[in-house]
Amino acid sequence: MITVRTPKDPVVTALQNPRDRLLAPPLELKPLPPADAAHYSSILLAPVKFSPDARSRAERWLADVCGRFPIWMTVATKLLESGVNLRDLPTDSFGIARMYMRDVLDNTRAEIGSEIQITALLRWIALMQPINRHHEPTLAYLGFRSGFGSASRVERAIENLGRRRVLSSFGIAHRMVEIRPDVMRDHLLVEWLTVGGDEDRRPSQDSLDLARILADEVRSGTLSHL
Repeated sequence: MITVRTPKDPVVTALQNPRDRLLAPPLELKPLPPADAAHYSSILLAPVKFSPDARSRAERWLADVCGRFPIWMTVATKLLESGVNLRDLPTDSFGIARMYMRDVLDNTRAEIGSEIQITALLRWIALMQPINRHHEPTLAYLGFRSGFGSASRVERAIENLGRRRVLSSFGIAHRMVEIRPDVMRDHLLVEWLTVGGDEDRRPSQDSLDLARILADEVRSGTLSHL
């Protein structure tokens, strides 16, 4: 394990060089064994108030609907902690991600941003992350792309989303911001940039428009300062 103070550390650059062989084989993330998933469910749900019967059903649901993957079990637990009725819970990980984002939007105060603005901001952070929340040109660009209009309004929105653990921060003065867990970042980008189901998923019109926008900005040098 290596610890560095900044993502620009030369050590990180060396480790990310695609020409170098991996120092260790990649770890494949697999579902937990049934007994371990049941135990993890009981740990995650311990702080949540349930009747004995409802607790048993919630623990079974948590393990089954998440395919026994710990990361999705953690996200789903946040829904239960926010007061979602057990009867209204989704039946797959895609539904969990969608309901989680719905909960984020429904609980964002109007003075922080509209649903359209917050959705756009999270999408652009997912696309660009990690972003430096202390870098005014980056905030101004996010404000332009998400409809906030100003760096100060983006700064307030990022602060609010960070307090609610929708965004995670790290680095010196916690200036670097990103969406965690990674599966929620992936969900935002898949929802935005693709259409169709698992077997016929294809680029959305938004993705084609985005490609043209970014190509124009690269040619004009607009992105060089971000």
